[in-house]
Amino acid sequence: MLASRVKRLSKDSLIYGLGGALARGVGIILLPIYLKILVPGEYAIYSNILNASSLFFVLVTFGLDGAATILYFETDDQERRRELTSAWLYFNLLVSIPFALLLFFLTNPLASLMSAQPPADTRLWLTISVLTLPFSLLASTFAAILRLNFRPIPYVVVSWIATFLNLVVALVLVLFFHLGVVGALCGPLVGSIFGTVGGFWLTRHNYQLHLSYPLLSRMLRLSWPLVPAGAAVWVNNSYAAGFFLARLGGSEADQQVAIFNAVLKISVIVSLMMTAFQLAWVPYSLSIANEPDAKRTYAKLLTYYIVGFGGLAFALGLFGREILTAIDFDAGARQLARQQAYIGRAVLPVTDFDREGYAVGYKILGLLTFAAIIAGAYFITAVGSNISKKTSNISWTTIIAALVSIGLNITLIPSLGITGAALASLAASVLMISLAGILSQRHYPIPFEVNKVVITLVFGLGLLLLGEGIQLNSWWLNLLAKAAFLLLYPTAILLSGVISQRELSVAVGAVRRRLGR
Repeated sequence: MLASRVKRLSKDSLIYGLGGALARGVGIILLPIYLKILVPGEYAIYSNILNASSLFFVLVTFGLDGAATILYFETDDQERRRELTSAWLYFNLLVSIPFALLLFFLTNPLASLMSAQPPADTRLWLTISVLTLPFSLLASTFAAILRLNFRPIPYVVVSWIATFLNLVVALVLVLFFHLGVVGALCGPLVGSIFGTVGGFWLTRHNYQLHLSYPLLSRMLRLSWPLVPAGAAVWVNNSYAAGFFLARLGGSEADQQVAIFNAVLKISVIVSLMMTAFQLAWVPYSLSIANEPDAKRTYAKLLTYYIVGFGGLAFALGLFGREILTAIDFDAGARQLARQQAYIGRAVLPVTDFDREGYAVGYKILGLLTFAAIIAGAYFITAVGSNISKKTSNISWTTIIAALVSIGLNITLIPSLGITGAALASLAASVLMISLAGILSQRHYPIPFEVNKVVITLVFGLGLLLLGEGIQLNSWWLNLLAKAAFLLLYPTAILLSGVISQRELSVAVGAVRRRLGR
């Protein structure tokens, strides 16, 4: 039974991942281009605008995506489900447009938060981002409804086309029309407009003209605790760090913001697969909640999640310097010259960034990636709160972790810079999933294998710290040495018993059967 469920979840994760991976991967595809064309100050503001937009998205969503998912599987009555999706859609329409208008009138004060010295164009950049918000919300809602109805193929098709439009529009406007940040922001706008139109057409039979106020009221009572929780998760996912760095980073603030947000974008490589898992996990976990061995399934999947994604985080962090060096092909003296031209100063002291470019961020890549995969485990450790409909637990745990993250950012950034911001994110992620698990256990006890999870994380982070010290004169020898060092992770996992020989045999057998088809 467990094997069949893992197989089903893996299949759903792969299918949804095809849609979500390309959408998230666009940022990675465009990153080398933006790092070459945009000066550090421009990229710092652009990336902070994207991070701010993700917070606005959380606020305007009002947690209804989570509430709708929980209530959707309470009944098999299709008419009742249409009432729910209709209430969800109408609320989004009524709230997103006024919210966007409010943000438009606040662009001047918001611009001052993006950088200590924002250029005049910052207000225009924010306006484009605000215009994108309602379309992004609606496109996301329609995509979620496709997932709830287990329609992965339409989901993937719409996601891919929207992503393709995003990529093409951004490349054309940036490379051929030389519009810089404006072009980079217009790509997501066009993609989200298509996602809205296409998503509505594919889900048009899921709505009715009547709005059920009692149902909407119930959804809002369930969803409101998720709003501060979503904002807190935004803080815990390192998106707030850029704003702290802009204010506390001193004379190198723009460089530190640019480096941190660029490295954060690279950590998305692991987040792509993690997001695919999460998209499949939420409806899947709720659909099996009433089955007798559901708790054992949840417990085992947490262990497998940490082992699998922990290995990916370790690998990404281990090769961080090589990855960032390959992506930033415009480093060194050219960075210094472009930055001087941008800020209008005649002489600047030479920094590590001027010598190595964005590659100086390799020290935090592993920390941010581990922080991301630990935060992602929240979906599993908090499953009991979702099943028992104790969503207030989600709110309190994430808020406490966010407050700790804010305090650590303020404390650590002045002395440690981007490393302090990364450590704050890692600490907040650990605290968040721990609190979520403790509170969730009170209402829906699950026998999580805590000792195995801790052992895996200790191995991963410990080996990462050791591996970052491998710096040989030859690039090829360095690569080979790190590749050999990479094998220590699975060896440690097997020897420690985190994954048993039986579990390994089952996994190998499943792969062989799959390859033999």
